[in-house]
Amino acid sequence: MRVLYAILATLLAAPANSKYIVPGGRWHDTNGTLINAHGAGITFDQKTGRFWWFGEYKTQAQPEGPIDSHPYISPDNIIQRPKVAYSPETDDYHMWWHADNSTYGLLLQGHAVSSTIGGPYTFVDATAPLGNWSQDFGMFTDYKDGRSYALYSNGDSVNGRDVYISSMNDNLTALEKAVYRFPKFDLEAPSIMQTEKSYWALMSHKTGYRPNITFSRSKTGEWTPIKGTTYTAQNAKTSGDAYKQEAVSKATYRAENA
Repeated sequence: MRVLYAILATLLAAPANSKYIVPGGRWHDTNGTLINAHGAGITFDQKTGRFWWFGEYKTQAQPEGPIDSHPYISPDNIIQRPKVAYSPETDDYHMWWHADNSTYGLLLQGHAVSSTIGGPYTFVDATAPLGNWSQDFGMFTDYKDGRSYALYSNGDSVNGRDVYISSMNDNLTALEKAVYRFPKFDLEAPSIMQTEKSYWALMSHKTGYRPNITFSRSKTGEWTPIKGTTYTAQNAKTSGDAYKQEAVSKATYRAENA
């Protein structure tokens, strides 16, 4: 087993001299270091009571894999969009990501494990999810039942362009089954937000950095596209059955206890 160092895990918290997180501003971690974590996922850790930000450390000509000649985590491989979830069954943390070669010809999901959320993470394997392809990767844990789900598009080819929601097993070592498929939606960068009554899926319909939103009462039920929700400097708010947008000239978010 080899230790995977290539993916950055940064503790997300407001700097001591700032209580605000400003979109477009320079965000720093608890050590005052500028956050560099592309394609990120945020994990709340019950043990530490902290939010952790996992993402890709991007610099000029930065190699993504740490081990030469490794089939999945060499400097020539693609390691993108890392997400981490905790398994109470095994009392450890599981990192999953989009694993690929430099030509995006593998379309796999990578898996690593650690006994602590801050790592180091030990590489386990890279596999085709349920025998399918996997490109942009996301992960969602339902706070009501504790079950985690993998979210992924299956590539840009004519035979792909689907987005899947697939349940994971209790110890987060494998996918169990696809519970929903967005057929030929040609969406990428999938993520899900959950309220008391609903689930909201945010994905990119190849509209640059402007997300597109769909809505559902159930992870396995029909998802309804929300019309006119491609936005840039706006706040998206949910309240019961209603969806509301408010255009704002500036957006500032206060970090009370990050």
